[in-house]
Amino acid sequence: MDDLNNDLNQNEKKKSGGAVRFLIKLLIFAAVLVLVFLVSYTAVGRWYAQRLDEKDAATQEAEEATAQQQAEETVENCEFTMIYLDDPETEEVEFCALKVFHRMNQELSVFMIPTDSQVTMSSALSEEITEKAGTEVGQTVLLSELGPLFTDRETKYEVITSIVKELIGGLDLKTYEAIDYDNLIQIIDLADPITMNLAEMVTYTDEDGQTMTLTPNTEHEIDGRKALGILTYSDGFGSGDSGRIERSSTYLMEYITTLTDTLNKTEMGTFLSNYYGLITTNGSVSDSTSYIEDCLALNNDNMAFYTMKGTQQEEIYTLDAAKIQEDMKSVMGEDAYALAATEQAEESTTAADSEAEEGTASESETGVEAEATEAVSSSKDLTITIYNGAYISGLAGNWRDKLEEEGYTIEGIFDYSGGTRDNGKIIVREEGMGEDLKQNYFPNAEIEVGTPDDGADIQIILGKSEDF
Repeated sequence: MDDLNNDLNQNEKKKSGGAVRFLIKLLIFAAVLVLVFLVSYTAVGRWYAQRLDEKDAATQEAEEATAQQQAEETVENCEFTMIYLDDPETEEVEFCALKVFHRMNQELSVFMIPTDSQVTMSSALSEEITEKAGTEVGQTVLLSELGPLFTDRETKYEVITSIVKELIGGLDLKTYEAIDYDNLIQIIDLADPITMNLAEMVTYTDEDGQTMTLTPNTEHEIDGRKALGILTYSDGFGSGDSGRIERSSTYLMEYITTLTDTLNKTEMGTFLSNYYGLITTNGSVSDSTSYIEDCLALNNDNMAFYTMKGTQQEEIYTLDAAKIQEDMKSVMGEDAYALAATEQAEESTTAADSEAEEGTASESETGVEAEATEAVSSSKDLTITIYNGAYISGLAGNWRDKLEEEGYTIEGIFDYSGGTRDNGKIIVREEGMGEDLKQNYFPNAEIEVGTPDDGADIQIILGKSEDF
């Protein structure tokens, strides 16, 4: 009996031991499964996260590339032009504005500059303007006081344009369009008068020298002379120039939209041709026909007038560079503005470096360069005219500035009517003239002995290869 009990106990122990071993094996197997799962889960998670990071990086790279391309296109298609209206007898600028036209989007933004505007510029620009004016010009000036300092109208426009360029952060602002009183009247009268209801009184002088008044809350047909009154009449500077700017903006918006609503393509082409024939500009006008479609597309939705940002204190309006630059960012976009500012800064640095190199160059040139210089006659004592045959906006003006800095006498810049040229041509009165121009500036141009069309000694016709 005892043996039987012992056997049973032994069997129970064996069963119990087997169950324990089975449980241990099961636990080990489960632990292995958990470990494998954790390892696999971690590996898969890392792989998936890596794929997501790669996808995010690729997406971000694509987005950045798209943003860069859009910024480059905006910079290429965004044109900044200063508009001036002044009385040649007083030389004071009565009206000026910054026109920003985005050709790709066909959007026009006009920033009106109050006539009582004061600006603080950099010391370098102040010194540059002082040199041009021949009298001390401080860093803080009233724009209206600059005009009488310059007997040459073009110099006056270039000076104010350079100040506004600095205000907007150094963006590419080289072109201006200037209109005197008589020409403005002719331009406005190219189209039928528009009807306008004025909120405030306007006083102007008619063709006979009589003082006339446009009463408020009355419908008036606005011809060229009345338009001049609307654009220049000041309501008094006690509260600033806001009244004139608001009235001018309303009139110009109405005038432009009436033109775009009523003129067809041919008529708009004729209008633009007449317009550019009446204004003074340092830009090219030969490609004015390319603006026909852009002008016809203007309407109330893609055109806006603003007052350039600043602070009014009694009779002085202080322009605020930081706020103005924020407006430029809004018009162009942050990326495009940053790109444009960077490009202009690099261009200015390169130009400064070139000037420094030229300034330190010794007069005692050696070798082939000295021999070539001695062998070629200088054209600096001859009269020169420049024609834009490349149809590149501002090219003739850029070359005029460059050559005048080098000591050449440029009598005028014009648009070439003989069609677009790939390479330039230099027409000279006598054999041997113009060789220094070809050698130093226009290597692709051909020299032709003949009679320049305009009576100059040398006539330069620029081609596309002469682009800066």
